[in-house]
Amino acid sequence: MSFGDRLLIGFICGIVVTVTSALVLEGAPTDVRAHAGVPGGGPPSGGAESGVSNEQMHALLEQINAELGDGAWRSGLEQALEAVDAAHATGDVLLEAEALQVLGNALFFLDRNREALAVFEQALILAEGKGDQHLEALLLKDVGIIEKLLGRYDRALLHLQLAIEREPDWRDDPVTVSILGNLGSLYQQLGAHQLALTTYSDGLEVARRIGDVEGEVDGLERIGALYLGLNRAERALDFIEPALDLEVVLDSDGDVHSRGWLLGMAIDAYWETGRREAAIARSSEALAMWRETGNRTQESEVLELRGWLTIEDDLDGAESFFASSRTIGPEHSSGALAGLAEIALRRGETTEAIELLSSAVDQLEVQRDSMTSAHQRVVFTDHNLGVYHRLIEALLERRRTAGGSDDANRAFQVLEQARTRVLSEALAENHLEPGQWLPPELAAREATIQRRLRSLVERLSETNIASGERAELLLELEKVELETDAVAAALQRSHPHWASLHSPVPLTVHGTQELLDERTALLSYLVTANRVFVFVVTKAGLAVEELPTTADDLAARMSNAHDLMMRSPADGWTTAGAKLTRELVEPLRLHLGSEIEALIVVPDGPLHSLPFEALPRTSDGSRTDSALRYLLEDYEISYAPSATVLAELRRLESQRDRKGPVDALVFANPGVTFESTDAETPATTAERFWRLYEHDGFDLGPLPYGSTEAAMIADVTGADSSILVGREATETSIKAQALDRFEILHFATHGLVTPAAPARSALVLWPGEPGEDGFLQAREIAQLRIEAGLVVLSACRTARGRHSPSEGVQSLARAFITAGASSVLSSVWDVDDAETAEFMAGFYANLGRGMSKASALRAAKLEALKDDRRRAPSNWASFILIGEAGGVVPLEPLPHRRFAMSWVIAVALTAGVMMVSAFISRSSR
Repeated sequence: MSFGDRLLIGFICGIVVTVTSALVLEGAPTDVRAHAGVPGGGPPSGGAESGVSNEQMHALLEQINAELGDGAWRSGLEQALEAVDAAHATGDVLLEAEALQVLGNALFFLDRNREALAVFEQALILAEGKGDQHLEALLLKDVGIIEKLLGRYDRALLHLQLAIEREPDWRDDPVTVSILGNLGSLYQQLGAHQLALTTYSDGLEVARRIGDVEGEVDGLERIGALYLGLNRAERALDFIEPALDLEVVLDSDGDVHSRGWLLGMAIDAYWETGRREAAIARSSEALAMWRETGNRTQESEVLELRGWLTIEDDLDGAESFFASSRTIGPEHSSGALAGLAEIALRRGETTEAIELLSSAVDQLEVQRDSMTSAHQRVVFTDHNLGVYHRLIEALLERRRTAGGSDDANRAFQVLEQARTRVLSEALAENHLEPGQWLPPELAAREATIQRRLRSLVERLSETNIASGERAELLLELEKVELETDAVAAALQRSHPHWASLHSPVPLTVHGTQELLDERTALLSYLVTANRVFVFVVTKAGLAVEELPTTADDLAARMSNAHDLMMRSPADGWTTAGAKLTRELVEPLRLHLGSEIEALIVVPDGPLHSLPFEALPRTSDGSRTDSALRYLLEDYEISYAPSATVLAELRRLESQRDRKGPVDALVFANPGVTFESTDAETPATTAERFWRLYEHDGFDLGPLPYGSTEAAMIADVTGADSSILVGREATETSIKAQALDRFEILHFATHGLVTPAAPARSALVLWPGEPGEDGFLQAREIAQLRIEAGLVVLSACRTARGRHSPSEGVQSLARAFITAGASSVLSSVWDVDDAETAEFMAGFYANLGRGMSKASALRAAKLEALKDDRRRAPSNWASFILIGEAGGVVPLEPLPHRRFAMSWVIAVALTAGVMMVSAFISRSSR
């Protein structure tokens, strides 16, 4: 078995346990073990009139929780309903609330989450203000976790955090262990892995201190699942195996479902680390346990895992496991179908495999459509991407052997199904018409969050802060940022027209062809576990090529590609880049006739960081610069997240009826400079906020040539343009402007890219009014209402960020596309201040000549190639155009202009500043 095959099987195998166990762990509204199932506090008074004592009621509730823990969910539900009636008859409100809490547990375990939520909320209403904070905390937790399962992350965060606040003496109470575990799972689901790990660890520490063995198992279990989800299987076993050992100690009172989930994770971890026999042994134990308890759903999942463990040695045996899993499993179980398809592919039964994989994808789509949270949909698609890829490979294999064009068309549509779906949905969501619909409670939450944020920034700015305290404050900041994002999502959902939104349908080949003219081809790359393909769509039709490289080879070569491109002369890049050209472009030449002059590139995997314009080839096979020719010289190149997103951007562009000269909003050289120093306490909000970034190695020096860019743009745009330079380039200004009236937004400033926290990436501006920090973050950008045909991010690395396998790069450029921009000119590496100003002058001059956005960019780059001083790719290749690139932005010189006096002064001083800066080190943005 090849390494790529092992990666594929491991990927699909991991879907079964990692996702399922994570969702189950994150979903448990309360541990039905004794420590979480029975609220604390002394027994309430009353109950005589019902003939049932409080002691008897508590004993009954304990008994029901024990049955739920053993998997007797339906009988537990029946008993819980009777218990609620009995508790209500006592007239004791708290006792009734406790019984309702148990009833909610039973409904949850039967996957009746909305009913469970209604019951928990009813119980919370009864318990609030009655003096039992312990019970309140338990119910707040239950409500929060059900809301999390329903995708209401803002309310889930609120209730889980209130649960911690309500819990008395929280460091000594087992319920706290459960609250912290569930809060950590929410952080994990939101992608805040370090925050989740810290919260899990806090819960584990409490459990160990108070001797709560069941809570200790729960904490170990959750941390193991976290590491497993991060592909750190060896580290996951450090927590999974001790948890399994403790489960044995718990004897018959232990939670059978907890042990089952642990066994499932152990199987996956052993498989990932190559210990197949250990994985098989654990799977046998799990199968015996689930069969004894009669849990068919969990038995199905283990049978599926066993199929993957057996597939290399015994196809017939593996087929039997997968078939059994499919027979007894839930309706929407795609894993067994994927397993049966893999067997069919290995037997050469391609058509049968395609049918099975198509059914698996259909089921994944049903599951995805049921998810209300964008983050949840991204994580789900990322984890299941291998099934989509395997279907594409099967379709292309049948096309290769049978020659059917329909298979290629279907493969392209499946690829669109698996790519940037959340972004295309966000484009629809972000254009809801504003109105007076802001719910008061969300407005209050937003104000509270902003106060907490300012307080945290104040504390982080203190110069004498210890490193440990700083780490804790940064984690707290991440919590507040998560709340900010959750409230923003809740605002979208609260819009009266939210329910009527329709997500864009993934584009077909025919739909993609309608986007293209006779001179343009769309190149959609696909990097799977084993292979690399490219779909070439032109007006004439569709062609597909498998390329002579692999994902591992591409990743290895791209790891140092930017370093090679940044050198001048770029001899190293000439050699390395020419190899990439032979692999990525040359096989497509036969499909790109002489009429093709423009390429729209949809990158994948490591190709997201490659500026295709800089791909070199030499006409005579030599390495001499005179024989060198870049792809830029053959084609006009732009980029798109997917064909579906491009169609949405075209649709938005077509709705704007603007005639020249267009107006621009420009922010340039805001005059913000920072130095990392501990000498004094920062005096301004911006200086305090800078402390969040200063440890990431950013250099925020002066950008005098940004003012030059502003002056140049002012001369070619409309009379109602807003040119903001220096201290007029404020964060307040962009938030106060009616942005929908500007066709161009241009930022000549510093870009701060934080892949570890993509929403914190920012453009640096002058703060403006009190309360603003001057850092226009990606999360703030995405909430703006932009109708610009062109956004220019004349700053460093604005096309870079965290990578999602299904969604692409989470960058500042993407934030502007989400906000409504049709196209974004952004950079893939650091750019020099002076060289960027010179480059932008050429770009805007070309726009003024009536060129399209893509043509204007290419012409500016070709001009740089003619200059020996600027010929190296480091001087021109960084800027790429993402989005709708074919439109024309009508510009024309305007002889008369009124400027703010401060702007005039700033431009007048530019020449002097530029001369001084010539003697200083070059400044990058």
